[in-house]
Amino acid sequence: MKVDEINHKIKLIRTMMKDEAMEAVYIKKQANYSWLTAGGLNQVGIGSEMGAFGLLLTMTSLYCVATNIEATRAKVEERLEEKGFEFLIFSWDDEKGESRSISSIVSPKSIGSDCGMGKDLNRQIQKLRFSLVDSEIERYRLLGDQVSRSLEEVLFRVKPGDKECSVIGRLTESLWDHRIDYITIFCASDHRITNFRHPIATEKKIEKRVMLGVNARKGGLIVCLTRFLQFGPVDSQLHKQYRDNVEIDCRMIEATVPGTPVNEILKLAVREYSRLGYESEYKNHHQGGSIGYQGRDYRVNFDSPYLVQNNQGFCWNPSISGTKSEDTILATNGTPEFITHPCSFPTITVETETDRYIRPDILSV
Repeated sequence: MKVDEINHKIKLIRTMMKDEAMEAVYIKKQANYSWLTAGGLNQVGIGSEMGAFGLLLTMTSLYCVATNIEATRAKVEERLEEKGFEFLIFSWDDEKGESRSISSIVSPKSIGSDCGMGKDLNRQIQKLRFSLVDSEIERYRLLGDQVSRSLEEVLFRVKPGDKECSVIGRLTESLWDHRIDYITIFCASDHRITNFRHPIATEKKIEKRVMLGVNARKGGLIVCLTRFLQFGPVDSQLHKQYRDNVEIDCRMIEATVPGTPVNEILKLAVREYSRLGYESEYKNHHQGGSIGYQGRDYRVNFDSPYLVQNNQGFCWNPSISGTKSEDTILATNGTPEFITHPCSFPTITVETETDRYIRPDILSV
């Protein structure tokens, strides 16, 4: 199955090469490498955008360009030779080894890349990733299910007095046990939930409330979700606000239909904020966007030129000071599919004119 997926993507790249009048394309970003190789990893540092070795594609041949450090693992574990890639290996101390290896195959004037070599084709390559194929969707569902379970199980074990950073440690341990890493992770408690939209974890001890969210990654694919925990009963005002927040999210999800301009979904969200009495809250944080092999392929703004694609991942994240609603979905020609979802959390039901959504509630213990 992976061979079929890889061959399909090689065809997409070569069609793009024709359209761009390029003789070769060099791919090195982690996201693009994982996409092209159906879940492979060319990373060393998990936080870096660029991989440690790259793939060179011409109209007739495939190459892996790597130092002698990286070539062995690329052969043994990435199994690139079995996938049709010939190796161009240079010494780790040869600063011009990468460019010289590529120039031995194709003229620098005839190449495009995602890493600053020749013509910049990053945006064109990124667009090829938007619509996931069936085998990717299968992996995405498994990832979404596991991350949902891990995050919710961690919150069930949180106690007052735990430090925010300790909660992060427990979640990362659970994720890594399934070889899932992360690119963004947040834990906030009490006043920090209201005060900061991007609350990186501190050593603050938890008192009454916790928000935990993550962008988790496996084989390049990324899912995103956020959940809330409350010690003691949730007061009626907070619960109403949270439910209103979830309703805004559901309206956005409902509108995420292939062919829809993404900026129209943002405009709808702004109207929903206003209708529910939170007119200016949308100004305090971006509302999310497309997701897949990046935490957000793009954040939707009022000038975004994109249309929703079939089988494209999205993660909307509308927020009101103190609450947020965030899960990963897949836009389809039918009903949007939830990739992350409540597993052990209590749920609330939001009904719109055309659908009924089961969403996570605040966990009260």
